[in-house]
Amino acid sequence: MIHQQVIQCRYCERTDLQKTGKCQNGAQRYFCTSCKTYFHLTYRYNACKEEVKEKIIEMTLNSSGVRDIGRMLKKTSKMNPYFLTQQESETMKELEIEIRFSAELDEFWSFVGNKSNQRWTWYGIERNSGVILAWHNGKRRDKDFLVLWEMLERFPISLYHTDDWGSYSKYIPAHRHRIGKDRTWKIERKNLISEHT
Repeated sequence: MIHQQVIQCRYCERTDLQKTGKCQNGAQRYFCTSCKTYFHLTYRYNACKEEVKEKIIEMTLNSSGVRDIGRMLKKTSKMNPYFLTQQESETMKELEIEIRFSAELDEFWSFVGNKSNQRWTWYGIERNSGVILAWHNGKRRDKDFLVLWEMLERFPISLYHTDDWGSYSKYIPAHRHRIGKDRTWKIERKNLISEHT
């Protein structure tokens, strides 16, 4: 009794196939001359299965690592990071990312010549990194704060953390403003470091 099996391409379902050797695990590899793709009849590497691929992409977008995904799916001990980065980058093309900063603002003084000739430095830092976003030297007046404010408006800052100096609450919208020394510890520390250097 002769048993025959019709083999179709798993992508275009045509039968114009060529055998192209075997993999390390002994599985026969086929090449479809119609759609120019290589495939196997059955895969031992479970991440190639369509339903597993969808789960991998979903877990990748939720910030799961390669080992974490392999452990959670219990399908494969090895995973190809290239597959993840390729899938992630294709999906990222469709995502819109909006970057928002949180800033701390403060002012400190020094003098030129004698203490009656005070100079105030107004500046703002990005809250997470501590990077100085903008600064202005002048007096401790509203118009000097407004110079700094104009420079900061270029950045997508969603929330400002300041002390209770009047210029801040006068010009920063209330829904974007948090007052309190407990929220400005990073910039206060920068002030201390600059005083002692």
